[in-house]
Amino acid sequence: MDNLPNKSRKYFHNRLEDFLSILREDIFTGQYKPGSYLPSELELGSQYSLSKNSIRKGLDQLVAEGLIEKIPRVGTRVLQPQGAGSVTLRFGYHSTNISEAKILEMIDAFQQHYPYIKIQSVSLPYDSKEYHHTVLEYIDNDMLDVMTMNVVNFNYFRENNQLHRLDTFESSSSIYPFLLQPYTIEDNLYVLPFIFSPVVLCYNLKHFQECGIPEPDSSWSWRTLIEAAKRLTIREGKQHRYGFYFTPLALNRWVVFLLQSGDNFKKDDQGKLQICRSNLMENLELCYNIIHNEGIFPHILAENLTDAETLFQLEKVSMIMTTYFQLNQLQDTSVSYDIAPLPYSHQSRTLLLSIGMAMNKASKSSEAARKFAEFSISYDRQAYIRDHTLSIPTVKQVAEQRAESVFHRPFRFNMHKEITSTYAHYTDLGLSQHTLNLLGAELKLYFSGLEAPDVFCQKIEDLIDQANLIDVTHE
Repeated sequence: MDNLPNKSRKYFHNRLEDFLSILREDIFTGQYKPGSYLPSELELGSQYSLSKNSIRKGLDQLVAEGLIEKIPRVGTRVLQPQGAGSVTLRFGYHSTNISEAKILEMIDAFQQHYPYIKIQSVSLPYDSKEYHHTVLEYIDNDMLDVMTMNVVNFNYFRENNQLHRLDTFESSSSIYPFLLQPYTIEDNLYVLPFIFSPVVLCYNLKHFQECGIPEPDSSWSWRTLIEAAKRLTIREGKQHRYGFYFTPLALNRWVVFLLQSGDNFKKDDQGKLQICRSNLMENLELCYNIIHNEGIFPHILAENLTDAETLFQLEKVSMIMTTYFQLNQLQDTSVSYDIAPLPYSHQSRTLLLSIGMAMNKASKSSEAARKFAEFSISYDRQAYIRDHTLSIPTVKQVAEQRAESVFHRPFRFNMHKEITSTYAHYTDLGLSQHTLNLLGAELKLYFSGLEAPDVFCQKIEDLIDQANLIDVTHE
């Protein structure tokens, strides 16, 4: 039976899910007609090689779904099921979630478990500000029940006093605690994260071997990277490549340099904001010097995150700043590569990113929405993400198991377990998300060389001071 020591927990979990799927299908297809009775728990246990407790647990699930009812001393009677697809669930996601989390496969698997729930896909924009306005419009017009949401998206809801539009979840002890923190306000969890990634360094193994350069590790500073990038850069002959690249104007890249400064945007005792002679400005100048170093960095001030991975696959750059999410673009690459922690500056820190499920509190299909959101962190779905993507599942037990992958993954893939102490959040800087976007707009001028450092610095101080845009939760 299912308590034998040589049978794994995963094995019996899968068998119980198979039992439920078969019973559901038999009920929906009329194999068991409404009003008829299921075999006894003893017979079902023998038929499916499951214990009485497991059978009872499965039947309780079908009772909760409204497919059967238990009649004391009589048996388990089949009810008239809701028609297949009778509940429509509007699910919003961005196209990148397809490769990052195998969203389409998640939808298919969910509908197999719950045939009476039909998922209607809703496309959401990538830009965070546009995402916020679109989601609110869809919620107001009853066009969205559940949606994927990242930390930046959530911060917009929080800062615009829109959290009452989102339903809450029970906190899950199976998820890494550091992933729940950004989505938890006053003990209320508003987003259920299902994948995550730190920002990391990715490098071409062949290029390093050809140049005789030791592979990057946690001891690397940005100065070490710059020196290695100089040796990796080739600008003569047929081979033309650069040592290092990242997308300079992407929020989740330049923010890393601020986080590594060890400072945040806070006012002094006189109520003034001091940036010009701080570690914050020093690290922004470091970032500027890297992207303007023509000896190592291609002069492309792009905002498209996929540009770095495209250049890396073409072997036009030897190192890129990237994420596990973006590594999914390299699944089919012939380039031999590995990953390492980001080089450090004043502190060894990296930005932590995550994507989760959020629910419309006013949804007319709230029960189905909750089922789908919680389905994303089920063992099977998390294991599927682990085995079929390079994104990291949020359930600790699954994330730390060996992946049964059908494609190449970097040798140091599990490095994420060793660098958790370096994880940092946007909010650690003490600025609102709106202010970070304003800062990004100014950085566009600065990084383009259209604004001198002292002018840029003074403008930032004035901008934040005058607008009083420091995040009140971090003052």
